[in-house]
Amino acid sequence: MKTENKAQLEMFYTALYHGHLLPSDRTGENPYWESDEPYYDDFYTLWDTFRCLHSLHTLIVPERQEAIVRAMIDI
Repeated sequence: MKTENKAQLEMFYTALYHGHLLPSDRTGENPYWESDEPYYDDFYTLWDTFRCLHSLHTLIVPERQEAIVRAMIDI
């Protein structure tokens, strides 16, 4: 494997990993949260992620993306 390909592959998987860190699924963790909808928080720079990250989530983890949208509507 070429060195530049290895570096690009490492950057790709690192970015993919970081894309799954936030927002965090906190459903059921807050005893004072009274809702039947999922609860996600840590919407860090939501405005910057809607073009790329949420589109990617729609393709590779659609159930999670649906839960994130439902959580934002509920908030």
